[in-house]
Amino acid sequence: MSEIADTVRTLLAEGRGGVLEWVARDHGLSTLEVAKLLPEETRVIAEDMDAASLLDDLHTWGEVFLIIQNRGLVAEIVTEFPTYTIARDHFNFKGETAFSGHLHVDAIKAVACLDRPFASRRSLSVVFFDEHGESIFKVFVRRDAERNLLTDQVEKFEALSARLAA
Repeated sequence: MSEIADTVRTLLAEGRGGVLEWVARDHGLSTLEVAKLLPEETRVIAEDMDAASLLDDLHTWGEVFLIIQNRGLVAEIVTEFPTYTIARDHFNFKGETAFSGHLHVDAIKAVACLDRPFASRRSLSVVFFDEHGESIFKVFVRRDAERNLLTDQVEKFEALSARLAA
């Protein structure tokens, strides 16, 4: 693992890594393992956190860019993060948004706030990981018409990142 980790760490530090899931697949790692190899200044990862408070926080961000990705699909949704109720051990997402469904309350095992370049631009995301170290979903800070990150969401991202780091 040490040699693979060194290779991946170098790719990521040089900005040549690209999509973390692709790097993970190409090197036989989980996406969370790859995230942990990002330069320290670009990541905050928490493995013991209150998932409900994080979901509550995301609901206050306004419209976000939500990505759900697996081996055969990348679903991109621009929507407000929904509210939820908890019943039968699930977060039941509801409301007037384009995103609804159910997530087991114990499914989230780690969360990462990532501040890294993508396509030559700063990109900010909150990634929720499962017990296998794979992404359940990602929430990205949106951009305005000029492709600049939305200032209010950047502030909320930085506050969430600081809270996870504490």
